[in-house]
Amino acid sequence: MSFFEEPSHFAIYILGYITILLFSKMKHEGVTKKNIVEFCFLSIGITLSTSILGVVVLGAMVTIWFATYLFTYKKSVAKFLFFICLFVVAAILVSKTSAFKYISNLSIVTKQGGGRFMGYSIIKDLNADMFAELFGRGMVGLGNGTFLASYPLLIYYFGYFGLILFILAFVPYFIKGRLNISNALLICLFGISLGSEILLGRFILVFLPFIIKGESGNISKNKKNLKNCLCNELKIQTCDGKIWE
Repeated sequence: MSFFEEPSHFAIYILGYITILLFSKMKHEGVTKKNIVEFCFLSIGITLSTSILGVVVLGAMVTIWFATYLFTYKKSVAKFLFFICLFVVAAILVSKTSAFKYISNLSIVTKQGGGRFMGYSIIKDLNADMFAELFGRGMVGLGNGTFLASYPLLIYYFGYFGLILFILAFVPYFIKGRLNISNALLICLFGISLGSEILLGRFILVFLPFIIKGESGNISKNKKNLKNCLCNELKIQTCDGKIWE
């Protein structure tokens, strides 16, 4: 509570980094013990935060990662087995805490789910006429303390037409033909947006710079390549036969 207003805000920050860890760091550096320990530590943190949205999106991203990269690390079978065992042990430890009971309590899950997803059922009442449904009401207050997640809120502000335009703005990051850090972060972002206001709030800045930066996030590798390229281009033959860089 010193830094985050609620558990989902904490989970958003951690999920952004976990996605970078899985789809960028582990891709370029390989699966290391440091990566595994780091992932387990952060996963336990999300679980202990009692953010159900965070736990669900975490499970989805890990499933996507396993489905994408499980068979690409042919020499890392032992590391994968260690990874799975460590995660199982961590899950058992967490299951003994009150946080796990909180997440597994059906009444609490129902209450949280109702609070986060009720906007999908009431948006038609808010945008009753056809014009508002297609083009929205503009960025006006909701009133009555009503919470709308990202997609219902976009429809309320800009209508279905605005929602489509907003999503189309991110299409260029999906058309590269393979799963990279940009579209992995977008999948995570749009997954979180199902139950949070992240697309229209300050938390989108947790993801957007890294989505734009994309695979160039592997800074050390890019610096080395850039240095080699510059050195080759700047070599000049001087009159005394020496090479000047």
